[in-house]
Amino acid sequence: MLNQGLAAILGWYPWSLLRIIGFIPTGVALAALGLNLITRIRGEVPKSPFPKTYMLIGIAFVIADIVVKAVIAPIWQKLLLSALD
Repeated sequence: MLNQGLAAILGWYPWSLLRIIGFIPTGVALAALGLNLITRIRGEVPKSPFPKTYMLIGIAFVIADIVVKAVIAPIWQKLLLSALD
């Protein structure tokens, strides 16, 4: 029973948190870009600049997700398989 609980916990990958955290600021930046484009189409001047900082933070977290997954996935697989035995 303990191994099944451990397997359930290990079945959710920690690097997915990095991806989720990265998607939030990226989504905010892309939403602002979309609003700026709509404003320009209407012939108005956008009131706020494109939030580059949010986009860079989001991209950094997504890259961290890829790196952490590449490094930890083989170790995580062994832990998960040992919990399933």
